[in-house]
Amino acid sequence: MKISTLSSGIGSSTYLQSIGQSSVVLGTQSVGTRVIRQGFVQPTARSLRRSVEPGILVSVEAFPNPFVSELRLKLSRASSSPSSVELYSIDGLRVWSGEIAANFSEVQLLDFDRLHTGKYILRLVTNNQVITKSLVKQ
Repeated sequence: MKISTLSSGIGSSTYLQSIGQSSVVLGTQSVGTRVIRQGFVQPTARSLRRSVEPGILVSVEAFPNPFVSELRLKLSRASSSPSSVELYSIDGLRVWSGEIAANFSEVQLLDFDRLHTGKYILRLVTNNQVITKSLVKQ
């Protein structure tokens, strides 16, 4: 069994999925008070939550771009909770991860000398908002 999450602009739902099942809902049918979802093991609990509160979107500036050994992130507003930062290679491998403490809006990331020259994707998760930026390492 594995867990699959379906997300939309208004929330997400989590479903158990058995090996070999498609992760696409092919159809649903209501029978009395039950909803049957074709292609999924029926969920034991349904989770629906709002993913981003309107009006509090955060933007991030990453510089310099291209970078050599260090990178600076500047958020448009500080988060009241810690934010996670990840750097992925262009082929999807996570090569670095870190955290920005709560109430910080600017941080300097160091020690990227070991990374190969090329394209990277920065992923920032703050206030249930996911922001991605394309970066180049020289």
